[in-house]
Amino acid sequence: MDMRILRTLKVSILILAASCIYSFKGFTAGKVYSVFLDTFKNTSERTGIEIDVTKIVTDYFDSDARIKLVSEKDSEYLIYTTISGYRNEPYQYDPDGTVLSYRVVLMSYVSITEKSSGKKIREDKLITGWGSYSAAEREDEGLQRAANDLGMKILQEFISSVSQ
Repeated sequence: MDMRILRTLKVSILILAASCIYSFKGFTAGKVYSVFLDTFKNTSERTGIEIDVTKIVTDYFDSDARIKLVSEKDSEYLIYTTISGYRNEPYQYDPDGTVLSYRVVLMSYVSITEKSSGKKIREDKLITGWGSYSAAEREDEGLQRAANDLGMKILQEFISSVSQ
């Protein structure tokens, strides 16, 4: 019994020590990209979401150690995004046909430009993010999850585009 407690304590200390140094912004070994992420444009049927989606995606970019968000003037890369579609649809049902959860889908066109050369690395690439929310939650919860998913996918597209 004492050995199990001692082993559990050792593992707990190791996990605690490792979590103290773990960070999305810490210990980066690769290149850091200076990026300007413009406020999203919105041509979707859901008006007024562009500011919230821009903030959520910006926060997602800011949490990545490979990205330094800067002004347009100081950037190496420019990212422009247009939200072109928005859907809120039933996602899961119970056996009686009652909706248990919904899914918010954001469709966006993303353009990435290398500022120094003016070269378009990606032009109007369609990227879709989605997030689900339970019937007990509000649609805004799904929108927030969809924006986080969109941020992850835009970041992945950016990193894969500039590292080629």
